[in-house]
Amino acid sequence: MYTTDIFVVKVLHYPSILKSHYNTDEYLKRKGLYLGAFLMTIKGPIVEELSFRLLLRPTRINLLVSSIFSFLLFTELVFGYGTLINYFIRVVTAIIFSLCVLHYQSTIIYYLSHHKKNSLIVSSVLFGFTHILNFYPIQLSILFIYPIYVLPQICMGFILGAIRLRNSIASSIALHILINGSVVWYKLL
Repeated sequence: MYTTDIFVVKVLHYPSILKSHYNTDEYLKRKGLYLGAFLMTIKGPIVEELSFRLLLRPTRINLLVSSIFSFLLFTELVFGYGTLINYFIRVVTAIIFSLCVLHYQSTIIYYLSHHKKNSLIVSSVLFGFTHILNFYPIQLSILFIYPIYVLPQICMGFILGAIRLRNSIASSIALHILINGSVVWYKLL
């Protein structure tokens, strides 16, 4: 990543992408120490695991839950947290969206059941790509370079997905919480 950043700065003459990565300390200061730690280490991993890895073992209920959480995650990334009424509208819309997804449940479940490797690859890449939004502002003219910066998250997605397939969703959530927590929890002392 550092080599890529040197290429971006020295050859392409763009500002450093790494310097635009969000700073954990600034985030915790902006959100408040305890709320920020909760969002980063508990809420984030749970929502991301339910969005990206729950469907690696496809069932009707997993499809419903995953589509609700995926919709909520996507709208949060696009629109931010917003007010309580905004959140309520997003939840109701997510439920309606999920009921529409259930209309195609047999096709979706069949595909996911018979293409586990592809499902793992797609979920890992999507997981990594959502972390592109950790860089702000995004330089759209060099957007094609950003996937290099989220390779660690893509690899983590593969690892968490493999754990999900071999064990349970609780195992992948627990590891995700520990990974994110390792960056934040010592600050609570």
